[in-house]
Amino acid sequence: MALTRASGTLQVWVNGAAKGSASFPGAITHTPGQPLCLGLSNTSGGATWLEAYFDEVRITTGVARYTAGFAAPSSAFEDYVNTVLLLHFDKVTNTLYWADSSRYARRVTCSPSFPAALSSTVSKFGGYAAYFSGSPAYMNVADAPELNLARTTSPSKAGSPLPLRRRASHP
Repeated sequence: MALTRASGTLQVWVNGAAKGSASFPGAITHTPGQPLCLGLSNTSGGATWLEAYFDEVRITTGVARYTAGFAAPSSAFEDYVNTVLLLHFDKVTNTLYWADSSRYARRVTCSPSFPAALSSTVSKFGGYAAYFSGSPAYMNVADAPELNLARTTSPSKAGSPLPLRRRASHP
């Protein structure tokens, strides 16, 4: 599944096919100082939770990765220039924390009361997928300027170039 935004339109993709869209011409806002949560719709009350398996999570800013039908990925995502968060969920030894494989190398935490379970049976790449059982399981990424989803230019990590990092291939 992918969610893209291009020219003021949000588009949902499933296995490379467009499944729905909505006009969204305004800015995508995020309150500075608040964490980015995946799998949780509202951090201040009245929250709803997503029950899902996550195998690959990639967030990019400044570019819509898909604007027309595409072949579903056949390998794990790599760290490209506009990637600001990249999670593979493989080789996990602690279901409360994951390493961000992007150049930002963040520590992504899981809700401590309800950590994700690991599944090797539904993983598409790398051996594992993280299963979030719904209420109240979610992932939390500390706030950072490059996670500003309203960004229209390429992010850059202060004081460092934007090298591409390739991940090791999996057997």
